[in-house]
Amino acid sequence: MHIALNYPPPQEKCENEERKSEALARLGKYESMQIGHQAMDFVLPDLQEQEVRLSANEKSKILIVFWASWCPHCKVLMQEIEAWYTPEKQEIWQVYALSIDEDKQALEAFVQAENI
Repeated sequence: MHIALNYPPPQEKCENEERKSEALARLGKYESMQIGHQAMDFVLPDLQEQEVRLSANEKSKILIVFWASWCPHCKVLMQEIEAWYTPEKQEIWQVYALSIDEDKQALEAFVQAENI
């Protein structure tokens, strides 16, 4: 599902307008990943530097989330996804949380602090 269609940016100002513009521009590139559209395959490293390939997924449903450690709205979203992703959902759903962070240390610190 393309989150930008269902969760438009809030009316209040983003804490960092330059990053907001960058995030919105990147998000625009992924509009083809809507329900019913086949997502392009990707191979990306996880935090342990292991390759993750979308096409290797064996679950029947996939949720792809783009987020950043510096985004306060993303923090709330990640907490909601973690609460939603129960063991029952894990049987049929695969969640890919793709960070757009450019600072790996900030990303790792966020993941550790939030225990995600």
